Amino acid sequence: MTTDADAEQLRTRARSIRALAALVDDCGADRLATRAGLDTWIGPTAEQCRHDLERMRHTVRVAHEQLLVTARRLEAQADLAG
Repeated sequence: MTTDADAEQLRTRARSIRALAALVDDCGADRLATRAGLDTWIGPTAEQCRHDLERMRHTVRVAHEQLLVTARRLEAQADLAG
């Protein structure tokens, strides 16, 4: 059986995860990838860099979304707990 204290602990964890998600979202991966355009640098090394940045940007976006999903799941568990 879950108690109100358990529910509050779940909500606290969810808030912490949301704060981490906000930091991940604000890490600058989107801005960095847009700065590596063709007007910045041309050539095979530049192309590989752009691909790497796009892959990293995607990884950061997925991590951000997964954190938010986890926070929502914890909040739903807390709501069920009381």
